[in-house]
Amino acid sequence: MPKIKDPIDDFLQPLMKLGRKFPDAEGHVLWAEADAWVEQDDLDEGLDGDEIGYYAEGLLLEGFALIWQAIAAEETPEEIEHILMFFQENPADAAPPVPEPATGWRIAAQGRWPK
Repeated sequence: MPKIKDPIDDFLQPLMKLGRKFPDAEGHVLWAEADAWVEQDDLDEGLDGDEIGYYAEGLLLEGFALIWQAIAAEETPEEIEHILMFFQENPADAAPPVPEPATGWRIAAQGRWPK
C-alpha cells in the first residue's frame, strides 16, 4: 500500500533541509499580536538548526499559521544565518505585514502555511 503524503510534512521539508544544512543558523520565533510581530521572549537563545523544523511541526499540527524566511547576508547569499518563523494562532485572522529584512540582509528562501 503506498504511503499517503502529508501536506504538512511536504511543506516542512525545505525548512528541515535548511536546518540540517545550516546547523548554526539561529531560529527566531515571532508571534502575531494585533498589528505587529513580537519575538518570543521565553527562549534563552534562538533555536538551533535541528530544532527549527520540529518546533514548527508541533505548532502546525495544532492549527497555527506559519510564514518562515531563511535570511542571508547580502555578501554571502548562499549562507543562511537566521531563520525567522512568524506564527499566527488563528489562520483566519488577517496577519500583520511581515517586515522586510534589514539593510545588508536578504530572504534566501521562504514558505507560508496554509498556502
